Amino acid sequence: MNFAFVILHLFLNTLRTFVIVFFLNFFIVQNLFSQNNFREREIELKILGDSILKGTSDSVRSLSNEVFQSKFETFLNDSGSFNYPFDSLKNVSVLTSTDNKIRIYTWMLPAISRDKYSYFGFVQSYNLKLKKTSIFKLEEEKQPSEDAEKKSLSNKNWYGALYYKMLENKAAKGKIYTLLGWRGNNRQTTMKIIDVLMIDNKGVPKFGIPVFNTDHGLKHRVIFEYTSQAVMSLRYNEKKKMIVFDHLSPSNPDLKGKYEYYGPDMSYDALKFKNGKWTFMKNIEIGNPGEYDVKSQNSGIKHKEFYTPPK
Repeated sequence: MNFAFVILHLFLNTLRTFVIVFFLNFFIVQNLFSQNNFREREIELKILGDSILKGTSDSVRSLSNEVFQSKFETFLNDSGSFNYPFDSLKNVSVLTSTDNKIRIYTWMLPAISRDKYSYFGFVQSYNLKLKKTSIFKLEEEKQPSEDAEKKSLSNKNWYGALYYKMLENKAAKGKIYTLLGWRGNNRQTTMKIIDVLMIDNKGVPKFGIPVFNTDHGLKHRVIFEYTSQAVMSLRYNEKKKMIVFDHLSPSNPDLKGKYEYYGPDMSYDALKFKNGKWTFMKNIEIGNPGEYDVKSQNSGIKHKEFYTPPK
């Protein structure tokens, strides 16, 4: 009886070991297969992304973008995509929040003539409790209104931009994600954007809330426009905990309001987050210019081809 019990015990232990090893190998193989599948799909997207930026005609670029957008959306709906790096997609900016709840992907479609830019993107939100990912397509508002700085927008009428920095802050309505972005406008002017992303109670993204306390009242977002021949610095300084940017002014006072003549005037302004709002600070002393890297575009996206200003 004891001998039979020992045999049964050994058999069960062997079976348990076999089952554990089998499932361990199964999950390893599945993970490797998934990673390989992701890489293959990323290579396909990279080819399309290169065509979006370098296609020989506007129709080629537009068609490439349609296919890219569709395939990218399918990819992002796949389990595991939230943590995938997308390193080879040089035409796409990928930003992940430090709380690992939000990922935002943005890219542009430039016309051959460089006098028109269209913007596209997705917001990917992750519910830690439900372990569920939701995808929202960003649809650019084709003709942004002149009062865009005072409007809340949705993913259906998004003020398009290529985002290169995401900050997390707590406002009266909850957590907000402050976004710094670049927006090619046309051959005459370029824009820089400071926008705010918030996820509402239904899990839907919302852009722009009145948290920018400026000399012109509360704004939902801040938009800078200047000559395409200039480079404007707009960066977050970690040490000072503020957004620092070039002050823009016209080359001649008589040209006020004609933004194709605006550029940096060697003075600097800032926004500092206080009591749930970004508060404007005029003509700040930046100390060591190298600390702010005022002449660079943004060190975090130097390698991004889409960020080369049109000449």
